[in-house]
Amino acid sequence: LDALFSASVLKSGWLPTEAVLGSLLPILKARKVLAKSAQVSTDANARKVASEKKTLTDRLSSLIKDKLSKYRCTGEDVDLELVLKASSDLYDETMHSLNSAQCSCCSLALVTLVRCIPDVEDCEDVKKIYSDAVSNWSTQKSTKIHSLFFGDLIQRMPSLASCILIEPLTEATRNGISPYIKCESIKLLSAIYKHDVSSEEEHFSVAAKKSQANSFSKVVAVLNDSLSDSSLSKAKHRDEALQGCKTVLNYVKAHHPLTSEELTSLETNLKEILTTMKGGGMKQLVLKLIDTVKGLPRVDGQEAKQKAPKSTKERKKRKKNSKK
Repeated sequence: LDALFSASVLKSGWLPTEAVLGSLLPILKARKVLAKSAQVSTDANARKVASEKKTLTDRLSSLIKDKLSKYRCTGEDVDLELVLKASSDLYDETMHSLNSAQCSCCSLALVTLVRCIPDVEDCEDVKKIYSDAVSNWSTQKSTKIHSLFFGDLIQRMPSLASCILIEPLTEATRNGISPYIKCESIKLLSAIYKHDVSSEEEHFSVAAKKSQANSFSKVVAVLNDSLSDSSLSKAKHRDEALQGCKTVLNYVKAHHPLTSEELTSLETNLKEILTTMKGGGMKQLVLKLIDTVKGLPRVDGQEAKQKAPKSTKERKKRKKNSKK
């Protein structure tokens, strides 16, 4: 398998796209079976067999992460139906992941499939897969999905992640089943907004920039609410919310103003938190955030609406009217 899926073979185009993409699920299933059977035993022979199986499991993990995940479709005749079916089947496999290592392999395999879909940011099937995944992860105690499932997409396809993850992650931040889930959702939202859209033009589509811009008020609102969320009152949880505020406020500062009401509410919550702090680095961060909020330009609700990015249809209509 290492030779079959080597970088030179994958780049040569010798293997049909269907063969490469169709191999992902069987490899993942084989990896899971090996990992499950590689149990530690007190018997010497059994330990030796388990060790060999673990070695094979690690090699299959490496095959997915270091080779197959780097595959890129080159032809224009991609069988969309095949890719969507494979994506759906792979998501089902993710829902039955053995552990975080298996989930990571599934995640990278799914990203590999998704890359092959033309105009993927407009694909409702892909959006549904990731929205359902966020919902399952954030509301089910028995979920087999891990936060790295979303982190991989944010890291490898930041433009797509901006289009399809902001809304469900905002909901997860507000209504996650546990403080851990809420904090992880904040981390993931921060990772999305950390990408500098002005310096990464080649990675960000117009749709991705628009999604970030259209969602930032809701994201700020949910982060503001998290500062006063009683379930996040522990220092480690509150610190995650503060770090999230820092990231999103940097985005706001660079790209879009907030209303006076939004900024005043945020400043009030930050000052309330400040009264509970004795000192240290996080207190300095809160003081810095308060200064940042005070220095941000403020607009009223109507101005904010006017500054919101227009859709393509609205821009065309406006241009047509201006010519008249």
